This record gives sequence, structure tokens and C-alpha cells, in this order.
Amino acid sequence: MKKFLVSVGLLGMMLLSTGTVTGYATDDSASAVATPSSATSSSEILKAVNDEPVAMEVPAQGAKPVEKAATATSRAEYVTMRARWRDRLIATKPDMSDPNVKAYLTDLAAQSQTLWATMDRGANRSRLWPKKSSDTISADYTSMFTNIKMLTLGYYNPVSQQHQNPEVYQAIIDAIDFMETAKKYNGSYSTGNWWDWQIGSAQQLDDTLILLYNDLHRQDPEKLVKFVQPLLGYAKDPNIQWPAYTATGANLTDISISVLASGLLLEDDKRVALVQQNLPKAMGLVTAKDGIYADGSFVQHTFFPYNGSYGNEMIKGIARVSSTLVGTPWAISEVQFANVFNLIDKGFLQLMVNGRMPSMVSGRSISRAPGTNAKTTELETGKETLANLTLIADATPATLKQKIYQAVATWVAQVGERYNFYDKPRDYAALNGLKTALHQATAQKDTSVR
Repeated sequence: MKKFLVSVGLLGMMLLSTGTVTGYATDDSASAVATPSSATSSSEILKAVNDEPVAMEVPAQGAKPVEKAATATSRAEYVTMRARWRDRLIATKPDMSDPNVKAYLTDLAAQSQTLWATMDRGANRSRLWPKKSSDTISADYTSMFTNIKMLTLGYYNPVSQQHQNPEVYQAIIDAIDFMETAKKYNGSYSTGNWWDWQIGSAQQLDDTLILLYNDLHRQDPEKLVKFVQPLLGYAKDPNIQWPAYTATGANLTDISISVLASGLLLEDDKRVALVQQNLPKAMGLVTAKDGIYADGSFVQHTFFPYNGSYGNEMIKGIARVSSTLVGTPWAISEVQFANVFNLIDKGFLQLMVNGRMPSMVSGRSISRAPGTNAKTTELETGKETLANLTLIADATPATLKQKIYQAVATWVAQVGERYNFYDKPRDYAALNGLKTALHQATAQKDTSVR
């Protein structure tokens, strides 16, 4: 994981090397970026509000040319970017003397063992795993792709019984093929909630293919290309949100992640450049509708304060993309970050209370049952916030970075033994980020009312 921290840290170095930080602006041109603008047209407002699950089908887009496989000798910058992405998911050389690392890998191993034991690998199967009772038709796709990713993590997890098992590897490959062929996750088909097709399933497939890349590219590069094709339809462009919306805020950053993944997997400069060009749209200031406001507010669905849900997701998306691209020809310009720094300070560090994200800024997400969405409670949303803040910390100026680490350490101390922020981290980067924050900061004893 040291490799990840060093590579991400390059972004922070770049931010500070181009100018003196004053109020989180990184150079004289930063004020131009902070100029408020209207986010969408009036016709798009009506579309953006209606973001609920609906039954729909997107018409087939016709035959698309098959993208070519990456060259036999991968370009260095793509090797680096894929390695950064992979290191976020799992440690290459984990420190098993660290009890939190060991607990994380042990938990992953238990999940992969359960998935392996319950997976239908029969020739005449109609699905891969039993359907969750709470899943809609579209959510079932996200669950299946999540299971495939978790099994893939098991295959690369040194403490898992599935580690480097050829039978498991083949089952993973067959499962992806099954979902893309038999279940029609093909880049054009959809039913139910658009989110499960463009973001939910897509991001799980992103991670799976990044994990598999070295093995699959070496053994069957054409199959790798085949597996990437659905992403070219579901995540064609960061701006395109189905069925006919313009993506804003967290939706834009989430779709950008899959556009970037497809670019890295195919070593397609144009796909990566699309992300570089469009991600900053979510990083500017607005005075109406969706986006970041000067006072640290974040709005999604036109009217609603959403720092705790969509805002959190947007910070995560910006952090994932920027930390992958840093130091490459597609790095996000440092001047674009001024508004994000302000959002982090005013909209997160000054908003969180005792490690908890207030429900009043999490919108409809607080209505979801914890069994269907673990991030429902204020502490769980706070845990997600800590993961996102530590992920983006290396992109921030030194003063804000230390402020983030100090805040994280203080919140952890405030909560104490009543909640373990190390328990079941979403990925290895979240675990390592928390560890780094606590190491770098000295938590102040807090006597506030809990």
C-alpha cells in the first residue's frame, strides 16, 4: 500500500508546487474557477428531479465497433494507473502483523468462501447466486456483480481458500460472461433503475476487471476486450445519464469512474481524456440547482442538501479519479480543486459531529433499512466520510491535509469503544487512510456531549 500512498501524494506535491496556497486557492487563476454558474438548463431541472427507480428500456444502440485490445507491451503510464487502482482494492504485500489488516483480509476470505460455496456453477444455471429478497430486478444485477468482485478479491487474497485456485479463476471468467451474455448486461439493455446499470453494476465490473487485468490480458486479451464492451455503452460519456438526462454532481463523478476504467483497460487515450475534460464540471461553484455552493453546501436533485450522501459520493469520485491520474498527461489541473477544498473544510470538517454525519444533509438515504444499505446510520455515514476525506487528503494543501487528519483522529477518540471505524472497511485504501490519519495526528481529548 505504500506504493499507493506515494503515488497519490504526488497530487498534493503538484498542488503546492504551482503557487502559494491562500484560502485553498492554488494560484492566481483559481478565482476564475470559483466563479458561480448555473448547472443545468430549466428543462434539465425537471428531468434531474425525477431520479427514482422506474421501469424502462433503453433502445439498442445498434452495432458498435469492437474496441481493440491494449498492446502487448503496455504503456508505462497505464501500468501505473492500473496499479494505483488495484492497490486501492487490496494490498500487494499486506502487513499481516497489523491486526486491522489481518482482520480485513480474514473478513474478505470469509465472504469469498461463502460466495464460492453458494455459487451456482452448473451448465444450465439461470442465475449465479440466490436473489436477495430486498433486491429489485435492476438491483439484483448490482448484487451479482458485487459478488463477482468479492470472489475475485478472494482469488487474490493470500489468506483466502480461493487464493490462486484455477477453478475459482475460471468460475469468475464464466460468471462475467454469463452476466454479459445470458443476463444481457451488454451496454444497451436495461430495466428498472438506471443507476444499477450505469453506476452500481458498472463500478463493480470496473474493479473486477482491474483486478483480473494482468492475468486476463496475458491469457486471453480478446476476452478482456469483450468484457469491457458493456462499459462503453453504459458509461459512454461522463455527461450522459439515462434515459435522457445530463449528469451532474455525484452522478457525473460516478459515471466518470467507469469511463476511466474502460480507458485504462483498453489503454484508450480518448476515454481517459473524456474524464479529464469533464470531471471538473462537478468541481465548480454554482448559485442554483445541483453542485457546490460557496458556503460549503452541496445540492443534488435541484433543491436538496446532500453533503452526507451525494456530496460524500462526489468527494469519493473526485479522489479516486484524481489519485489515479496524478502525474500523467491526464492529471486534473490543480486550479480546479479550490472549490473542493472549500467544500471539504466548510461542508464536511465543520459539519460532522462526534464522528457522525447529520441526517439532515443525507436526504432520502436515511430512509433505507440498514440491512439493505449499511450507510444508513449517522455513524456509518460518518465512517464513509472518514474514508473519503482520507482518500482525498493527499490532494489537499498541507494545512488542510493536517486539518483533515486532526479531525479524523478527534472523531475516532470521541466515539471511543462504542464504534470501531476499522471494522469492515470498504476497501484497502479506506483502511490504510484511517491508519495514516491516526498516525499523523494527535487526537485532542474531547468533553462534548455525546
